[in-house]
Amino acid sequence: MGNGYVLEFKTTAFQNFIYEELNIDISDEKYNYRSGSKANRLRGFWKEEDNFKVVKLIEKLLEYWNTEKLIEQNIITTEEEKLVKECQKIVGRLQGDKVKNIKKKLVEKEKISTLRHDLLLEFE
Repeated sequence: MGNGYVLEFKTTAFQNFIYEELNIDISDEKYNYRSGSKANRLRGFWKEEDNFKVVKLIEKLLEYWNTEKLIEQNIITTEEEKLVKECQKIVGRLQGDKVKNIKKKLVEKEKISTLRHDLLLEFE
């Protein structure tokens, strides 16, 4: 994302891509981070949105990049392969956070259910 670039996207194409994939307007003021470049708007998105949306966008960007490589019949360099693996690790870590949050909510619901059950027994 050097110099404000995100892959080979022009500004409008970048906005359209994110809108089509997530139904989100990346030009919204809440994503205006630092200079407002595409790269900084993406950083703003990462900062503002939940892990589920961040993961979805990273996955879609990786899919787009891979498809472009295949279409253009470009070889994936060792450096690019390392970057893709790093992105996949980030996705895995963020998805792990999601799983932890889901488990936490299930435990909370179970506690509430148990309390409700105990309370109903008290009034029988």
